[in-house]
Amino acid sequence: MRILICDDDTLIIEQLKKYIESYFESNHLKCPELVSFTSGEALLTDKGEKDIVFLDIEMPGSNGFSLLENLPEIHFEVIFVTAYDHYGIQ
Repeated sequence: MRILICDDDTLIIEQLKKYIESYFESNHLKCPELVSFTSGEALLTDKGEKDIVFLDIEMPGSNGFSLLENLPEIHFEVIFVTAYDHYGIQ
């Protein structure tokens, strides 16, 4: 299993990693591989398996919604991450 995190804010990436690691540890499970990207373009170059993707909506040069459309064959769960409350409706 691979969990990917794509966010332009490295502090958010580190916090998400801590939450994910804590979840697996508290449930006595082996933590899967965690891979992080600071841009949508970098995520698009990843050819590895994707099981869960935490995807920021607002990033310089890319939008999480349009980025998702450019990922080939979506067979994974996507969790959008954002600091902007107006995206809650979308």
